[in-house]
Amino acid sequence: MNNENKLIAKFRMLALLALVVIAVPLATQAQTRDKGASLEPTGTIVEIVSSANAVSGASLTNGAQPFEVSANITQQPQTNVSVVNIATVPQGKRFVIEFVSFFSQLPTGQRVVDWKLTPATVSHSLLITQQPDGITGAAIFRANQELRLYAPPFGQIQVQISRSSNQGTGLFTVSISGYLEDAL
Repeated sequence: MNNENKLIAKFRMLALLALVVIAVPLATQAQTRDKGASLEPTGTIVEIVSSANAVSGASLTNGAQPFEVSANITQQPQTNVSVVNIATVPQGKRFVIEFVSFFSQLPTGQRVVDWKLTPATVSHSLLITQQPDGITGAAIFRANQELRLYAPPFGQIQVQISRSSNQGTGLFTVSISGYLEDAL
């Protein structure tokens, strides 16, 4: 099985898990609005794969704590825009976002129109690259970006995803990593 087939199989398994509510314990005081899977009013299913948390036992030289969150987002048929809060920054901390990755599998012929990350009040769009179609003919898109963004204490880490059609089901995964530092 080549890497693309493995990735597609893994993504499909994660999409199935999104249909079941999964309780994910938090490793710190960080809270996520969506623990496990939930159906958003917009027809979007959100599954927080790894809850927003500091990586246990790890610290950087300046006392900051590595921090990461990953979410699977499923757009149901008749939905082509989703806005999802995937994490809340803990009190007294600032989240310095250093890397973001994005994966999308859409029905044949569809495309990702926009993907935005909003760590505070300003949205940032990422360059999305279309990949060769999957074995099933699914349209595949990816984005990986090293960057530096800041989310304040109690800031919501929000993702907005738009696709070109509301037909069929759209599958998305977003992962964000960086570190927590004391807010000044």
